[in-house]
Amino acid sequence: MTLRKNLVVLAVFHILSWQAWAKVEVSMEDRVEVYQGDMVDIPCMYTLSQKSNDVVVQWFVKHTGNKKQIFYGDDHTETVEPDTSFHGRINVTHHLVGKKGTSILSIPEVQLSDERTFYCSIKASDLGSAEGHTRLLVFKSPEVPSIEPVYGGIPVSNLGHSKIATCKVNNGYPHPNITWYRDRTPLQQEDENVKVMERETIHPSGLISVESDLHLRVIKEYKDSKFYCEVSYFVPAGLKMTESDRINITVHYASTKVTLEKEYPKGLVKEGDNVTLRCRGDGNPQPPFTFTFKGEDIEAELDMLILANVTQLNNGTYQCKSLDVDTYEEFEDSMELVVNFLQPAEVRRISDDHSSVLLLGEDLELICTAFSTLPTRTVWSKDGKQIGEGDKLLMENGTYEMAGTYVCKVTVPSLPELQEQDSIQIDVHGSPDMVQPVMVISEDNAERSVNLSCYARGFPVPFINWTFSNPESFQAVSETLTETNVYSVVTVKAISDVNVSCIAFNSYGTISMSYSVSATQITTPVTTSTSTWTKAAGSPSSPKQKGKRGGSGVIIAVIIICILLLAVLGSVLYFLYKTGKISCGRSGKQDLTKVKPGKDDMVGEMKTDKSEETVLLQGINGDKKLSNDQ
Repeated sequence: MTLRKNLVVLAVFHILSWQAWAKVEVSMEDRVEVYQGDMVDIPCMYTLSQKSNDVVVQWFVKHTGNKKQIFYGDDHTETVEPDTSFHGRINVTHHLVGKKGTSILSIPEVQLSDERTFYCSIKASDLGSAEGHTRLLVFKSPEVPSIEPVYGGIPVSNLGHSKIATCKVNNGYPHPNITWYRDRTPLQQEDENVKVMERETIHPSGLISVESDLHLRVIKEYKDSKFYCEVSYFVPAGLKMTESDRINITVHYASTKVTLEKEYPKGLVKEGDNVTLRCRGDGNPQPPFTFTFKGEDIEAELDMLILANVTQLNNGTYQCKSLDVDTYEEFEDSMELVVNFLQPAEVRRISDDHSSVLLLGEDLELICTAFSTLPTRTVWSKDGKQIGEGDKLLMENGTYEMAGTYVCKVTVPSLPELQEQDSIQIDVHGSPDMVQPVMVISEDNAERSVNLSCYARGFPVPFINWTFSNPESFQAVSETLTETNVYSVVTVKAISDVNVSCIAFNSYGTISMSYSVSATQITTPVTTSTSTWTKAAGSPSSPKQKGKRGGSGVIIAVIIICILLLAVLGSVLYFLYKTGKISCGRSGKQDLTKVKPGKDDMVGEMKTDKSEETVLLQGINGDKKLSNDQ
């Protein structure tokens, strides 16, 4: 009996020792993660205690609490079970090198239903068997979350929770999580002022959609807050988050004050502007407003008062009022409207009669007035050129050049659109003035005539009269007139000595200037006379006077012969005197050197009150004839 027991113990010990030495070890990952639609490989690695040529590989999935075989393979055959959802969808590869082997289960396009626990069983007939398992996790990222606020206002007077918005995220797997935020601060469900209600929808595809409603006890400060939701979801080897758009909510609360302000124009107001006044309360929505001006209600459009084409009549204080219909408390505000303007400019002389007539030599003082509510700038101009600044213009010692149109332009620097201008015509009145002396402007030796010019100015424009000592010498007169000047030309026939006078006169006085023309024998001229003067503005120009050469060689020959004859006659007379043939008394003396001028020579002489000028027009042999030699 004792021997039998010992044999049994020895047999058991032998079996246990063999089993401890002969074994199969399987190694698999705890889980494998994959996106829906991707391919996944589930590896099964095993080690044999010794080489074996008889290895069986089996793959199972856990289904409704039980394991179900989906693959069988040995050295002779490989089979995918036909009555499972993996038939035709999986592929298994097996490699055994020595004592180490690997079996890989591949799923080309993973489905959500593939999320299960996969078992790998390895059997060796002479070594035993071993099993391992891996959990396959499938993920699907949800769509971008959408947020929809509650339309309409939410009154702060609500004592309970008011729905703020709904956040929705669709088609995710596994279940996406939604978290609400206000201005980047998470809203916790534990807060008594926050309540979140969530709904989940599982689609036939296995994807999950989630909707979350946010409810809050609303306060006034929420009017400026930004609300949004954040969706967090798992992905292979991590966690992702996606935020929705930010939204504002409309909070209704009562006004505690009102403000009246000018909305347009932004700057100063001028006559003719369209002015907009707006009244605002600090509550929401805006309460009804009443506008008043000078104690009377005026029509407005809700919170806006429009004043078209304003004038000085719109100056004054405007008020707006609001009544809280719940508390019957009234609020009001007011503002002062100033309509700026610039009156039309008016320019006049500072004199007793304000006349526009300036006497020659008189000072000219002008003033330009244009009343404005704002500081102004006045600029004076004449003939397009600026001549002064300020409301007054002073020009001393009036001259004819000061006649013309004076323009004053008034502007408002702070409101450039405001500008006015006026002008005044100043006429300078005075006695005539000779712009240049009477002078010869041309000669005609053939006609034995000269053209004399007379140039005078004054206002009223002077008249010019010519007087001649010998009226027969006068031939023709031509005149050119401007606003203040007169230019007259007369043709004088030099048939004898002539005194010519130019007389310029108007209602203020008379001025005259004379010129003498002497007739002599016309020979080759020996002088050239040029007169220079300063021309007045607008006066016609006169050419410079030039002497002209003339005469004949025959006349010169006759003169020489006459001189020779006189020399011979003188010699004879001297001889008779020495021989006593003739006697000379006082009464018989004759001055043979004194020659009277002939009618063929022409000399001009101009005389004025201030100076005397003699102009020799023709001479003999280039010699000048002076008046004391004639």
